[in-house]
Amino acid sequence: PPLFGPFEAGLYIVLILALLAKISQTKKGKRPGSKAVVWVSPIVILMVMVLAAGNPLAINDDYYMYDNVWVILFFNLRLVSAAFFVHVMGLHLVCFFEKGEARAALLRTARYQTLGGVFFYLCSEWSGSFWCLNWFGDSWRWSNGFLKASLLFLLVMLSVHLPTLLGKNSWVKTILGSLPGTFALWMIFYH
Repeated sequence: PPLFGPFEAGLYIVLILALLAKISQTKKGKRPGSKAVVWVSPIVILMVMVLAAGNPLAINDDYYMYDNVWVILFFNLRLVSAAFFVHVMGLHLVCFFEKGEARAALLRTARYQTLGGVFFYLCSEWSGSFWCLNWFGDSWRWSNGFLKASLLFLLVMLSVHLPTLLGKNSWVKTILGSLPGTFALWMIFYH
């Protein structure tokens, strides 16, 4: 059962990050920016492992909830989306060191992977709504968790829906694009 504490969540995110790094690499590095993906992925994975190492191994007190498929989908898909956002954060941070066509290719890849992360994130929230409906008898409740989920969604929307004036500045794109991954890590390890 997915008894995810911060340490286990970190390991799960590292697994998804490794898969995303493998998918992001092209054959023989022919696409611009693909060499940067090769060296940034281990750095991002190491960063997540360092964050996870400071957390204890502990069984979640709410273990009884994990017999519900909606709970399992909620937590697993949320971690998959967090891995996507952290991978995108790494791609955006590499953009500080790339120029020209390589930077444009990395930003394009980051945008597509952001959309993939949003897909998994919305599927997670949808599962959470069904979980809440079956548990509390309604589909929505305002809470600290919902506020954090809303902030993450707004950060993602801000990064992919920039006004034209800001969208032309690659530095602004890079900084705003790395915010969802940073916030997702904060939610998992320091909330």
